[in-house]
Amino acid sequence: MSTEITVLDFKLRNTFSDYCTHMNAPEQQAMFKEMGVKTFYIGE
Repeated sequence: MSTEITVLDFKLRNTFSDYCTHMNAPEQQAMFKEMGVKTFYIGE
C-alpha cells in the first residue's frame, strides 16, 4: 500500500484563520473522511 501526498499552493481570499476554521469544520472533515483522506495538514 502506498501513501499519496498532494500539496496545494494557492492564494486565499480570506484570512488564514478563516481558512483554518472552514477546513476544520465538522462537515468539511466528514467530506474528507468520505474521500478517504487520512491526514490533513494546514500550513501557512
